[in-house]
Amino acid sequence: MEKTNGSNTLPELTLEQVRDSILSYLEQGNAGHYSIGRLYNYTVDNKLAEKNQYDSAQQFFSQHIKTLSQATLSRYGAVAREFTEEACGSTA
Repeated sequence: MEKTNGSNTLPELTLEQVRDSILSYLEQGNAGHYSIGRLYNYTVDNKLAEKNQYDSAQQFFSQHIKTLSQATLSRYGAVAREFTEEACGSTA
């Protein structure tokens, strides 16, 4: 599995499932950062927020994932897009 962008590597998720998953990964500390990046990319790539009446993914995340800044979400997304999970050391 070489592609790391969220649209090709995640099952079909609802916006609520993305939110709940990110909140769950936050509890894992550093181990969850890669997965958060994949979920962020999935949301952006598939325009999930826009399909659910938000102006943008950024607006959705700022309202529902207040513990992470937009800069942090973008950074996690960039890492997840460019590197494999194994390269990031997120696997057990």
